[in-house]
Amino acid sequence: MAYLASDTLKGRATGSPELEQAARYIQSQFESFGIKPVPGSGYQQEFTATIGAKLSSNNQLRITSSGKLTTLAANAGFIPFSFSSTGVGAVASVVFAGYGITAKEYSYDDYAGLDVKDKYVLILRHEPQEDDAKSVFAGRDTTLHATFANKAINAKNHGARGVILINDTYHHPGERDALMAFGEANGPTDAGLFFVQVSSDTAEAWIKSAGKDLRTILADIDRDLKPESFALPNLTASVTVGIEHETKAVHNVIGYIPGTTDEYVVIGAHYDHLGLGDEHSLAPSQIGQI
Repeated sequence: MAYLASDTLKGRATGSPELEQAARYIQSQFESFGIKPVPGSGYQQEFTATIGAKLSSNNQLRITSSGKLTTLAANAGFIPFSFSSTGVGAVASVVFAGYGITAKEYSYDDYAGLDVKDKYVLILRHEPQEDDAKSVFAGRDTTLHATFANKAINAKNHGARGVILINDTYHHPGERDALMAFGEANGPTDAGLFFVQVSSDTAEAWIKSAGKDLRTILADIDRDLKPESFALPNLTASVTVGIEHETKAVHNVIGYIPGTTDEYVVIGAHYDHLGLGDEHSLAPSQIGQI
C-alpha cells in the first residue's frame, strides 16, 4: 500500500501512465501470492474509460416564448453538463417539474399527474426544505434524490426529452447567480437525455410569463411538501449539444483462488485515484499536488 500511495505513482489518475504502473505492481503481487490468472485472459482486463470531456463549437439553447425566439450560447446564458447527450434536440414544449424528484418513501412526487413525454423538464437543483433540519428529506444533508444522476434518471424514466436545470439561488440568498463550469459536475458519460443548465433569472422570467412566481412556488413546496408542477404555455425549447469525450484504455487486474465448490466470493477495490487533485479532492486548493 505504501508503494501505491507513494509520490512515484503521482496519485494514480485514471488513464495516467502511473495507473498502468500500479496495475503491473498489483499483478506482480498476485503472482507472488500464488493467485492465479483468469484462464484464457490473464491478469489484466482492458476496457475503455472516459477521462475527460470538452465542449465543441456547436452548443446552443433556443427558446421561443409567445412567438419570440431567443438563442442562448454556451457560457453565455446556458451551459451543458458533461454527461448530457449530444446532438440536436427537436423543438418541444417545456414543463416545470419542481425539483424533478420522485420520492415514494417521503410521499413526494414532482411528476405526479404530469405529462413530460418527449418534452423538456425545467427543474431545480437540490431538494425541498433544504434549510429545514426537521425535513423528511435529510434537512441540511441532502439525500440521493438531490444528485444530478438521480434527477436525470427520473426525468428519463418519465419520458422527458431533456432537462433544463435552474441554478438555485432561492436556498442560497446572496450567492451570485453563476452556472457551474463545464466538467465540474460528476455524472455518467451519457445520461441518455439532454441535460443543461440556465440561470435562475432566466428561468424566473419564463415562469413569470406563465403568470407565476418561482420564489412563491418554492416557498409553497417548502411549506407543505406538495408539488407545484405545471406546463409552461406558449414556451418551447430546442437544444444543440456538442461534447467531445476523451477516452483511454485502462485495465482491471483480476486473479482468483480456486475453491472446493462451484461458488465464488468476489472481492473488489479501486486502485485508481484522483491523480494531482481536482475539485473533488479533500484539499481542492492544492490542485497539482499529489
